[in-house]
Amino acid sequence: MPDHRRDRPVPATPPELWAWTFVVKDMIDVAGLHTTRGSVLYGAEEALTTAPCVEPLERAGALLVGKANQHEFAWGVTSEHPHWGDVRNPRHEHLAPGGSSGGTAAALAAGITRFGLGTDTGGSVRIPAACCGVVGLRPRVGAVPAEGVAPLAPMFDVVGPMATSVADCARVWGVMSGAAVESPRSQSGLVVGVADGCAQAGEFADLGAEVREIDLPHEILAPDWTIVGAQARRTHEGTYPANAASYSAGVRRKLDDAGIGHRDHRRAVEELSAVRAAFSAKMAGIDVLITPTLGGPAPRAGCDEAAVRGEVGRITAVVSALGLPALAIGDLQVVGRSESAVLRAGCAGRPVAARSPRHAEPHVRDDRLHGSTGTTPAQRPAGSRSRPYSFDCRRTSCRSSMRTYGNRSSRRTTSGCRSETVCRPTVRSMFRLPASAAQVRVSGQSSSARPVSSSSPSGIFSHSTAEECQPACARQVAAEVDVAAGDQA
Repeated sequence: MPDHRRDRPVPATPPELWAWTFVVKDMIDVAGLHTTRGSVLYGAEEALTTAPCVEPLERAGALLVGKANQHEFAWGVTSEHPHWGDVRNPRHEHLAPGGSSGGTAAALAAGITRFGLGTDTGGSVRIPAACCGVVGLRPRVGAVPAEGVAPLAPMFDVVGPMATSVADCARVWGVMSGAAVESPRSQSGLVVGVADGCAQAGEFADLGAEVREIDLPHEILAPDWTIVGAQARRTHEGTYPANAASYSAGVRRKLDDAGIGHRDHRRAVEELSAVRAAFSAKMAGIDVLITPTLGGPAPRAGCDEAAVRGEVGRITAVVSALGLPALAIGDLQVVGRSESAVLRAGCAGRPVAARSPRHAEPHVRDDRLHGSTGTTPAQRPAGSRSRPYSFDCRRTSCRSSMRTYGNRSSRRTTSGCRSETVCRPTVRSMFRLPASAAQVRVSGQSSSARPVSSSSPSGIFSHSTAEECQPACARQVAAEVDVAAGDQA
């Protein structure tokens, strides 16, 4: 896909997101790239157009790195994938990265990209943000166009930005929505509802907020899960059960349990609407609500997803069912009536420490979640096993690709590419690796093997330092960021 912006000089007045790198979840169309939906059933053809949620980001100068892996069909909380490989958690190796937007969260936590886009039906942006220690916003349904985004349950599906800081997330949201987020105000005088024993209640009180206890309406989960299952079954009626063999066992079980008639669906919608109205009245006088993001311990790598998804997503699913926007700052969820309200609350005052996911090893508090310092380096234990990597060069004159397996790698590059290496190496399990060579656009040049350094940082890059693995065009992007730093501050 042409991307002439890489070859342009830095403009006198750089646009809002000039040279910010980002990834999009593989449910979102980008012209010239495949959209697999995390399945082997889709992605045979390149998308013809780019989703409207992506277009303003590129117009604002952001550079798309690639498409991020996910849970199959965006329906699960672990992003462990039978077709494209399991997404790994860069910060807590023994934990799953969360789902279903696990690849986007992992790319951010690993420091590969500055922001990303995920989709969220019942928590698919916020759960990975909690598991990987990043920030994710679920906007209200309809706040961002849904065209060009593969559906799961349209009544609840949204696209939301993810970043390594609330400030970056707010800036990206301003570009996506066309409405700049107001400057944060002090927490003093803010009325904060506290639900499900949120551990940060005391910190908000210390900042001057008035804290009130409030109960979430967990009874809304029954109609919510009924509607999600019914709508997901309709979404897949063209391919399931006809192509059941191409579905994982986990998704097959969900679809088999999801069939209901229109009367049951209508009854569930009416019940959900009644709970929404009752909770809206209960929220009178409360500016924002804070809860834990996760409803239980973070899922461990290799766990039975069916056994943990109900508990892990029980709080985020309630918020989705209520139709409210929510911001996950690690394992802290801020819920409000508007996107700007939750972003202001997340940015206001001194940083509120992001809560580490339960079952995570202790780590140093990262105040950058509330600042705007860009990406955070990965924290992966030494001695962990190497993983396959895959990445594509998006330079105008290049269609490079590289695959690395263990201690061997091969590179195929079109003639005339000025990159010294290929662009932005990424963990294969984080970014979708094509199943066939037909999906990798190359010019037929012979590949050559070269050893991979055993000292690659955080198991992400295939070279001894991040600088060595950056191509010429990536270093140009870094230079552009430095030039434009004053305008982006």
